[in-house]
Amino acid sequence: MIQRFRNSRIGFAFFGVMILICFFPLNSFSKFQQVQKGNYKTLNDSVFAVDDLIRTPAILFDLGRCELKTDSSFDAVDSLKPVTLFLKKFPNLVVEFGCHTDYVDPSSSQRLTYCRARSCYEALLKLGVDSARLSFNGYGASAPFVLQNDIILPSGKVAPKGMILNGEMLDRKFPPRWKNPDNAFLRSLDRRTELKILKTDFKQ
Repeated sequence: MIQRFRNSRIGFAFFGVMILICFFPLNSFSKFQQVQKGNYKTLNDSVFAVDDLIRTPAILFDLGRCELKTDSSFDAVDSLKPVTLFLKKFPNLVVEFGCHTDYVDPSSSQRLTYCRARSCYEALLKLGVDSARLSFNGYGASAPFVLQNDIILPSGKVAPKGMILNGEMLDRKFPPRWKNPDNAFLRSLDRRTELKILKTDFKQ
């Protein structure tokens, strides 16, 4: 009877699921499939809801470091000033400042993005943002970006709207990782900083 069960379609499906669970615990699936919820907005929009996401202007950091990039000709703090103006324009909003990176080095990316988010948080406080309206988090590569529109890639190919920029997808569709300009371009989109709307009814 056991042999017949194994030979049936149900038996194969059952054993397949058991093998997957043994090799990939359930929490590992949620880790790789976590995708940011909420609609994407811009700093120029005027209506916001909880969980909406706003991609900020590019913020530069020194390679592998937490500090905002600053030298004699450039100060990354300037990239945060539009965020400050936005929060002054909408004093009812409470937001989370989040940093994300691509999937290339997950062992260190969580710690690095958290550290960078904290640097941005501290810079925003110095620019006058109320700490009661601001928090921060580093997501590493756990929340890959979802393309909001079709994107024309360096090769001329089109990456479709809705594509999730995780390692499995990019390495399968655009190999090899280190030599394919399409892969590099999409990974650059995944490296980002975002505001997430936490509350829309803040009152001092």
